[in-house]
Amino acid sequence: MRPEVQNNLEDLAHERVIWRLQHFAWALFALIGVAALAGVFGSGPAARAKSQNASLLLEYDRFLRYQASSTLKLHVSDGGGSALPAVWLAKEFVDHLDIETIYPTPEQVKVGPDRLIYVFNVAQTNGTVTMSFHFKPDGYGKTRGRLGLVGGPEVQFDQFVYP
Repeated sequence: MRPEVQNNLEDLAHERVIWRLQHFAWALFALIGVAALAGVFGSGPAARAKSQNASLLLEYDRFLRYQASSTLKLHVSDGGGSALPAVWLAKEFVDHLDIETIYPTPEQVKVGPDRLIYVFNVAQTNGTVTMSFHFKPDGYGKTRGRLGLVGGPEVQFDQFVYP
C-alpha cells in the first residue's frame, strides 16, 4: 500500500473515534439540559414531591443543596379532636439537618430514643392544619426521612442533597 493511502485510512479511523465522542457529548449535554428543565438541579416539576398517608399530607423538595434553606409542609386533616396531636420526626433524619424554625411554634419538644416529638397547642379547624419545618441540610447525598403523628399514621420521603 502506498504511504499516502495508509495515512488517509489512519486519519479516517481517528475521525470516526472523534465523531463518536462528539455524539456522546452532545447526548450527555442534552440529558443534562432536560434534567435541569425538569427540576433535578433546582425548581421544576421533578423538584417538588408529596407523600400522603391517611390524614397526613407532606410536601417537600426532592433535591436540596447543602446548607440551603428548605421546608417540609405537613398538612393534618381534622380528626375530630380539640387539639392537634403531637408530631414526630425520625432521629436519623433530624441528625442530618439543622432545624431553623417551626411554624406554629411547638409548645414542647420531647426527645425519644428514635424520634423527636413536637407537641403543639393549636385548636383544629373543620379543615386541615398546616405545620412548616424550616431547615438546612448539613450533609450530602441521599437521606430518608420519616414523620408522623404520635399514635397515628406516618409518611416516608427521600431527599437528595447536592454539595
